[in-house]
Amino acid sequence: MAESKGVGYLKIINGSVQNKTYSFAVFTVIVVIVLLVGAIRPTLLTITKINKDIEEKTLINEQLDSKLDNLARLNSQYSERNEDIEVLPLMFPTQGNFSLFMSNIETIAKSNGYTLNSITFGSPNDLDYKYTVLKPWIARITVTGNRSNIVKLLSAYESMPMYPIVNKLSFARNASAGGLAQFSVDLVIFRIDDPNFYN
Repeated sequence: MAESKGVGYLKIINGSVQNKTYSFAVFTVIVVIVLLVGAIRPTLLTITKINKDIEEKTLINEQLDSKLDNLARLNSQYSERNEDIEVLPLMFPTQGNFSLFMSNIETIAKSNGYTLNSITFGSPNDLDYKYTVLKPWIARITVTGNRSNIVKLLSAYESMPMYPIVNKLSFARNASAGGLAQFSVDLVIFRIDDPNFYN
């Protein structure tokens, strides 16, 4: 029996060592899995977050590039149109300073064979223009000259740089001026009421 007792002890010791080995191996595998999941999951989440950030920043970068291109294009257009922009206050004045308009009126009248009699400005009563910035004004011009050139004169007035519009035309024969007619032309011109508009 001693033999069997020794063999039995060996079997018990051997079996428990095997059980311990199996238990340790299972425990090691579980710990490794837990550590891998614990270490890999945050890493994967971080990688996913970084990829999303990269995509967002790429989109923002593309939008900024597009805006910079637009600004560069606008800057070049501004450079091309700078002279025109500097003349705008003369074409559409603030506070009724129609100096460019008045300087052109007499020159146009003389070049078309007319004598300028008077210019008056006033606020329109019956005009209904739906502009937000430009406000219409009436310039009444009285000239004396031959009736045959009136269409040419009106076309010259409308081709002025401040884009006046012929609103009314009336005339009367002036017997004392050698058969010349006196014309009254109402031109609609525009001004800007905001004195700080060009600042």
